[in-house]
Amino acid sequence: MSWLRPFAFAGALVAAALVGHAIPRAAPPPRIAAPICAPQPAVIDEVALRAAIRAELGNLPRATTNAATVAAPTAPPPAALPDAAAASALADAQQLLDGALTRGRWGSDDASAFRRLLARVDSDGRTQLLSELAPAINDGRLELTTPGMPF
Repeated sequence: MSWLRPFAFAGALVAAALVGHAIPRAAPPPRIAAPICAPQPAVIDEVALRAAIRAELGNLPRATTNAATVAAPTAPPPAALPDAAAASALADAQQLLDGALTRGRWGSDDASAFRRLLARVDSDGRTQLLSELAPAINDGRLELTTPGMPF
């Protein structure tokens, strides 16, 4: 049986070759080439660049010149005294707000009257009134019964 040994060996080689080719092998992953970024030489015409900068600086308003040459600011003029109509509107709005705080409600009639009075009050009076109304609404001291804006 020793004479069969070479045939068995050859048969094993043939079988291994057939099996090896029959088993699908995974394809190697595709190679992704890295992008090639060749450095570009910087071409800057210094004369043209300087001319462009000078042109842009020439377009700046003259108000941006040296701050040392600008005169010191003067004191603002005194605020104008409120006229009688503004003072009367402020008093009426304050009375309206006090009445609403006493009742604890702020309705549509209050809002429309307050809006009309705010239009006649000066800026300081408007700030004073709104700085009383807004916290009262936020704190819950005034219940809003108006479907719209409170002022």
